[in-house]
Amino acid sequence: MNLYDSFEKNLINYIESYKFELEKYKFKFYSKTVGPGMGAIVELSYKDYNLIITNDRGQFFIDLKSKADFKNLNFQLDSILSYILFKKMENLDKVNRKQVLLGEEFPDLLTDPLKYYFIYRNEINEVELNTQFNKIINKLQTERSKYLFAQ
Repeated sequence: MNLYDSFEKNLINYIESYKFELEKYKFKFYSKTVGPGMGAIVELSYKDYNLIITNDRGQFFIDLKSKADFKNLNFQLDSILSYILFKKMENLDKVNRKQVLLGEEFPDLLTDPLKYYFIYRNEINEVELNTQFNKIINKLQTERSKYLFAQ
């Protein structure tokens, strides 16, 4: 077995652990990519967006690819979760913003992102994944970068 096969196998095993939830919400297989330099990717189709699940060196990442207006905008799950938490939190001070943007609210996001997807699924489905939302996410990512690369 080569390295790429193990990326694929680990990703498939991870996704299969959520088979019940994925079937319940009518996700359909869309595509799979396995190859040098990018680990393994499985894309699942849902009514308003595709869920892109990536295994990159043992960490799992989820992007949501919008189907609205045929823009195919991709949004990272961690950014969407930050946005949702900011909307819910009152009296959000600078320390809380930093914790949310750096993912401290989701300590196992890189090992089990589907868990958070399903916890926040209703809130995620309420978000319109469009160009306006893309502008908001870009601002959050810029703010996150300032915390990550502070001098």
